[in-house]
Amino acid sequence: NFQSIKGLLKPLFEFQDLNLGELFDIILSQHEDIGTTIKVEEDVFGVFSYIPITYYKTHNKFEGFLSKFEAYILDKAKNFYKDKIENFNKLKNLISGNESKIGLLINERGMNLPEELLPPALKCICNELKECQEEDGYDGKYEFDYLLIISKFVKIISHGKKGKKRNLGPNSNYDQIAFYKFETPLFIEEAEYSFEYKVPYTEKGLENLENQNEPQFVNITLIKKDKYWNVLKNKLGV
Repeated sequence: NFQSIKGLLKPLFEFQDLNLGELFDIILSQHEDIGTTIKVEEDVFGVFSYIPITYYKTHNKFEGFLSKFEAYILDKAKNFYKDKIENFNKLKNLISGNESKIGLLINERGMNLPEELLPPALKCICNELKECQEEDGYDGKYEFDYLLIISKFVKIISHGKKGKKRNLGPNSNYDQIAFYKFETPLFIEEAEYSFEYKVPYTEKGLENLENQNEPQFVNITLIKKDKYWNVLKNKLGV
């Protein structure tokens, strides 16, 4: 269901020059290999997959979306690391080059979906990944050195007494931050690179937004494959 999946993906890329129809086409093209959805009748409440970005780049597939996606990542990173240009250059070499294999984790679900459903969904796509790698004639399509993980969060403005902070984070390192996904800080803590940008919501874009009065942000994490699997196994029970 394109509209349901688009609705799940749209908040991540709000106001960005990315065609979600093209991203849907990529996800759909992989469905016989990797891809899990949580559905109720015709409505999709969760979509999970891995997109082998470097593989598609080197095989000249989905060039329209991937070129804009790379530009989007690097634009946000350059702005975040404007005072740490060495960090940006290292990240740029990883994202733009073909020496390291980059994958994108698709892990989007409705806000009212129980947290208990996440580990089984991630386990399912992990099993699918393993099955692909064990097939005869496997060409290395789903090999990753790093995974990109994109998540939304809000920075809470204290509405209490002056000087009083509201501790809404999952641990003391994230005071004043509320993550939409409980696993986001687990990946951030193990990331090689983690940067963020503020979403420029306008009055027109607030109709269906939770935490409307709080600043909305997107986090982009690049995590090494081994650390990613460790988080899944040791912290998420996958």
